Amino acid sequence: LMDSTAPSVNMTVEAPSVGMTTYPSGRMAACPSVTPPTPAHGSSAMPEKPNYTAEQLQAFKSDEDTSRLLFVAEQYLKKPLSPSDMRTILFIMDKLGFSEDLTDYLIQYCVDRGKRDLRYIEKVALNWAEQGITTPKEAAALSGKYDRAVYDIMRALGRSNTPTETEVTYINRWRK
Repeated sequence: LMDSTAPSVNMTVEAPSVGMTTYPSGRMAACPSVTPPTPAHGSSAMPEKPNYTAEQLQAFKSDEDTSRLLFVAEQYLKKPLSPSDMRTILFIMDKLGFSEDLTDYLIQYCVDRGKRDLRYIEKVALNWAEQGITTPKEAAALSGKYDRAVYDIMRALGRSNTPTETEVTYINRWRK
């Protein structure tokens, strides 16, 4: 039996369309614009990766700056990007709101750690988005906390907790 006092849920999904998108940097580009799902109040849910069409991917690739970023990604990853790889990069820029500079830094950061898998890169991007990272400088500051050498030094000092910003700063000075 249905409870007549239960609230009704209206589930609507907006279809993707190709048009002009304005990135957080203020740059406009022809690429798919898909409205991300709005998380419930108090929820930290991240947007799901949409299924972009071939036309949307082509529009994404036709932007000069984005095309340059895809070329750089291919150089970092040492392989041609598959449509799935391009969808992941588009998701990072379009849905997570990463600038080209931050996306470039993200890929470089992961590759420097020996991780060339786009699933790993996407997970790092989701983590950065949850942390509110919007610039490469903020990402570098956050990534310093997760540097293995920092944790090795913390353990050598008898500390097992997550390092504070001050501890990371001192450890990085010692390492130079």
